[in-house]
Amino acid sequence: MLNQELNQFPKNPSRLFYIGLAIVMLSFWLPFIPNWLTFIHVWRVELFASVFLLIVLAAAFFKTKQSVFWSAISKDERNFIIFPVIALVIWSAASAIWAPSWRSAIHHALVWSIYLIFYFIVRHLIESGKNYRKLLLVFALTLVLYGIPAILDYCAFLFFGGGSSIGIRFARFGEQVNALSPLVMVGILRLKGKRYVLGVSALAVIWLLVFCSLSRINIFLFVCGAVAVTACVFFIKRFHKYRRRMLVTVAVLILAPLPLHVFTLLSDDANIPMLRRVSNSAGISDSNNFRKLMATLSIEMFKAHPVIGVGADNFGMQANNYRAVYGEQNPGDINLAAAESEIPERSHNEYLQIIAELGVIGGLIFLWFLLGIGLMFLRAIRNRVSLIPLAAITGIGLFLVSSLVSSYSFRLVQNGFVFFFVLAVASKYLLKPEESSGERVAISGLQLRLACALGILVCSMLAAYSVLRVSSVYYAERANRVQDIDEAFPLYDTALRLDGENPNVHFYLGNRLFDKGRFTESASHLERSIEMGQASSTTFSYLATAYLMTGNTAAAEETFARAVKLYPQSAF
Repeated sequence: MLNQELNQFPKNPSRLFYIGLAIVMLSFWLPFIPNWLTFIHVWRVELFASVFLLIVLAAAFFKTKQSVFWSAISKDERNFIIFPVIALVIWSAASAIWAPSWRSAIHHALVWSIYLIFYFIVRHLIESGKNYRKLLLVFALTLVLYGIPAILDYCAFLFFGGGSSIGIRFARFGEQVNALSPLVMVGILRLKGKRYVLGVSALAVIWLLVFCSLSRINIFLFVCGAVAVTACVFFIKRFHKYRRRMLVTVAVLILAPLPLHVFTLLSDDANIPMLRRVSNSAGISDSNNFRKLMATLSIEMFKAHPVIGVGADNFGMQANNYRAVYGEQNPGDINLAAAESEIPERSHNEYLQIIAELGVIGGLIFLWFLLGIGLMFLRAIRNRVSLIPLAAITGIGLFLVSSLVSSYSFRLVQNGFVFFFVLAVASKYLLKPEESSGERVAISGLQLRLACALGILVCSMLAAYSVLRVSSVYYAERANRVQDIDEAFPLYDTALRLDGENPNVHFYLGNRLFDKGRFTESASHLERSIEMGQASSTTFSYLATAYLMTGNTAAAEETFARAVKLYPQSAF
C-alpha cells in the first residue's frame, strides 16, 4: 500500500487535484470559451487536461522528498493494465514513421500517455477511501451540471418545437454517464437522510442527461447498468440490506422523465421525442447505414495495411481515400449515400478504428489490455467482493459496449478520464496484490522525479499541440471577419503556418476567392482542402465550378469524376 500522504504532492493534494479535474470535466460547460472546431481533434478538453496534469506533476516533482515508497500496483496490474497501455503508446508513436499525418500519430500517443499518467495519480489517491468518494463526487457533480442545461433544452424543445441539436451536444456524455452510474448508484445506497435524497436527485439528473440526449444506445446501456446493480442487491444475500433504498432509487429513475412532459400539454405537438426517435424507422436506417459505411471504410484500411495500419489517429484524414476505392468498386452500395456533406472524422467503432489505424499489432495490444479487464470480470464473479468492484466492472463493461457504436469513446479525453478512474477503482479491488506475496515494488525519490519529468514533457507537448491547433483556428476566424480579402491573406497564411494540417483554412479562403471571382486561386485552395480531408460534395462542387469558370473543362470533368467515385449515390 502506498505510504499515506506522500510528500510528492502538496500537503493537501486533493484540493489542487479536484479543482483541476472539475475544470477539465467542465471544459465544454464553460460558456465564455469560443466553440472553435479543430479538424478531428478536440482541442479544448486536451488543452485543459494537459495543463492540469502538468501542474500536478510539477507539484509532485518539486515536493518529492521521501527517498523510498512502496507501489500498490500488483504484478497482474502491471502486466495487464500498465504494460499494454505503454505498448499502445509506443506503437502509436512508431506509426508516425509511416502515417500520412505524423502529427496525428504523435497526438494519439500523447493522449494515451496522459491517460496512463491520470491512472497512476488516481490509483494513488483511491488508496484512501475518502479520496475515492471525493473523486466520485467530482465526476458526478460535473455530469449534474451538464444535465441541467440538457433538461432545460429538452423542455424548451417540447414547448416551442422546431429543430433541436440536443442529441448532437449531449450524446457525447453518454459513455461517461454509463461508466459512472453503477458506482454512483452504489454510493447512494450507503447514504442516509438528506444525503440520500440529494444523492438520488443527482442520479436522476444524470439519468435525464442521457434521456434528453435521445441516444438510444446510451439509454439502453444506462438501464442495463441499473438492472445489473439492482440484481446484485436483490439476488446476493449480503447486499439485501440495501433493498429498500434500491427500490426507492429505481422508482425515482422510472418517474424522473415524467415531469418533463408536462410541457407537452402546452404544446401543439404532444408526441414524446424519445418515442418518435425510437419509432423513426427512416432515421434508424440512416444511422445504421452510416455506421455500416464507416465499418466498411475501416475494413478497407485494414485490408490495405493489415499489419501496421494507416497510422494512429489518421482515420479521419484517410477516410475519403478509401471511400473512393470502395465507391468505384461498389457504386451500388446504398450505404455510400451517407456522409456526403460532412467529414467522417471517426469510425464510430473504437475497435475497428484501432485495427484500421494500428493494424493487427495494435489490435493485439488492445486485446491484451481487454484481457486484463476480462480477468477482473472473472474475479468479480468468483470472489466474494463488495458492491463497489461489482459496480466498477459493470461500468467498464458498459463503456466498452458503447464503444462499438460511439464516435467518441477514448477519442474524447473526458471519456478517457472517466474510464481510467473506474478502471483504477476496479484494479484496486480485483487486481490487488496479496499481503504475503511480496509483489510490492520499492520506488526511489529519484525514480519518481524522473517519471514526473517525463510526464511533464508529455503534457507540455500535448498542450503545445493543442495551442497550435486552436491558434490556427483563431487566425482563420479573424481572417474570415476581414472584409478585404487581400488584407486577410496574412492572417490565413499565419493560420496555415501554425497548423499545416488544417483543411478548413484552405476551404474558407477558397470560397472567399470564389465569391470574388478569382477562380484560379480559388481552385488551388479548394484542391488543397480536398487533399487534406475536407472532401465533402459541396467542396467538389465549388472546385468543379471554379475550373469551369477558368475554362479548364478537363479539370472540371476530372473533379466530377473523382466526386462520383466518392459519392456514387449522389446527384453528381
